[in-house]
Amino acid sequence: MASTIAPPAAAGSARTQIACWLLACCSLVFAMVVLGGVTRLTHSGLSIVEWQPIVGTVPPLTSADWQALFLKYQQTPEYQKVNLGMTLDGFKGIFWLDNPKLAYLGMQDQFYTFSMFDAQAWYARDAILGRIKLPSKEEMAKDDAAWVKREEALKDAFEKIDFQADYVRDLCAVIDYPEFDIDMTVDEFKEWEHDKGDSIVGYRDKAFKSPCTGTMAPVHHTPWLEAMDDSMKAFLAVKGGKAAAE
Repeated sequence: MASTIAPPAAAGSARTQIACWLLACCSLVFAMVVLGGVTRLTHSGLSIVEWQPIVGTVPPLTSADWQALFLKYQQTPEYQKVNLGMTLDGFKGIFWLDNPKLAYLGMQDQFYTFSMFDAQAWYARDAILGRIKLPSKEEMAKDDAAWVKREEALKDAFEKIDFQADYVRDLCAVIDYPEFDIDMTVDEFKEWEHDKGDSIVGYRDKAFKSPCTGTMAPVHHTPWLEAMDDSMKAFLAVKGGKAAAE
């Protein structure tokens, strides 16, 4: 008669799976409690007028959708007893977690990427340490609207490069970020963008000067399309087979 007792290894695996499942459930409950508490304390999420646990997580995507949701909100006791006379912009404000000290780092269609993120992190650090006094909510909204308006008017990648360079300059003007030649980066990004238009597979084979040290980088020993070894040793190697640095 075959034994029905599970082998020790199988029993241990089952216990591990159950433990992971219980831990995941506890984590979800904890997250719900924290999010609910933050929502209540900041008066955020009061714009929820319909119970839609799945599609309700997606915010309105058009002006018409915002207006329709706002009209529904105007029928709720929250609006009639607490926020009577609230505008659509004010409604959008309570739709999100209203925390002006929450910093969002990043930008779409990046050119500066790491240097931009780095400058943003320095700004956030200085704000947290009290070295930078954050402007009022109204000033933030005005500044944000000006940047958004300018971004929406950009016509091509070259204007985006100028736009992001000005943004980096704006950040670096109020922090002690190490100096680098931003004007040089603008020229090099535009050259890089032009090269990419000329050859989508050949533009990576060009070399540029460092805006930090002024040192000209060597052209890579192997054309990008033929470089199949992406190890550091291969990347740093020079013609002749020796590595530039160990």
